[in-house]
Amino acid sequence: MGLVAAISYNSVVFGSSSVSGGYGTGAVDNTRDTDIVGYLNNIRGGLLDPTRGLLALSPWIALVTAGAAAMRKRLPPAILGGAIGGLVYLLLQWKANRFSGGSNFVGYRYPLEALAAAAPALMVGWLWIKRYRPARLLLLYSATYSVAIYAAFTL
Repeated sequence: MGLVAAISYNSVVFGSSSVSGGYGTGAVDNTRDTDIVGYLNNIRGGLLDPTRGLLALSPWIALVTAGAAAMRKRLPPAILGGAIGGLVYLLLQWKANRFSGGSNFVGYRYPLEALAAAAPALMVGWLWIKRYRPARLLLLYSATYSVAIYAAFTL
């Protein structure tokens, strides 16, 4: 229903029944591109780039993701579905767009919706991690690093 609403809105406002809105067709064209190496490099940048990479700037996400993966068989279907849907959405974003998401800012842009969709699963991952002292300490250090790195970039 959301896709139909977005396409209908774009048709009325922009005069084109598409998902592109007021933008060109570049993102749609990128999803059809068969350059696998370019796509994998985009994913790598989206995860590891020093100024835009999800895991480079927020390594704690890897830890709570590992915790959620350890608990995956006990996750309710809605929570697991949200996490999988978020991952699929993020992979589609990285296929359609360059990982950097624009210019003149530090941080990641495209993973935000995926993180929101996966948030309940990531919370379960945190509940798993907090049972293990070494993992808790690693989470504390990695979260502190995230705050520090953003503070360094913004000061």
